Amino acid sequence: MKHLYKLPFCVLPVLLGGCNNQTELSTTPIKPVPSQTSEQERSYEEVEDMKILYSNIFGINKYSYHVYFYSLTCSHCNNLKDFIIDKALKRGDIYFVEASNEITFLKDTSVTIGLTTIEGFGISGYPSIIKIEDYTLTKNLAGIPLIKSELTN
Repeated sequence: MKHLYKLPFCVLPVLLGGCNNQTELSTTPIKPVPSQTSEQERSYEEVEDMKILYSNIFGINKYSYHVYFYSLTCSHCNNLKDFIIDKALKRGDIYFVEASNEITFLKDTSVTIGLTTIEGFGISGYPSIIKIEDYTLTKNLAGIPLIKSELTN
């Protein structure tokens, strides 16, 4: 038994107690190991209950929340999709507004800070995120770096 360490590792389990029978092995599906380099592709269907209408961005009955504006055809939005959906599912305070003709675009979104209604509101482009606290707009940010920074803090 003192030379047991020289046996191949695949033989050792058989000598020490056996293995599963062939029937179990042949009918048990082998699950592939996920690659560490590929990322999981999320779907907006996962956050369907977090989607709101543009006209309702000030109407959420919470003290503090974020609203994320995205377009299905925006490459930057698609690059951010997995991140934003993961955050939304973990946090529960992020709502989604999909691109529509209702959404207004502004060159200077700093004029929207302090708004309490949709009048005068706009974003600078997709993707954008706003923060509303106590029914008042406190942040209006656009672009991947600013959105990630806002949601990572």
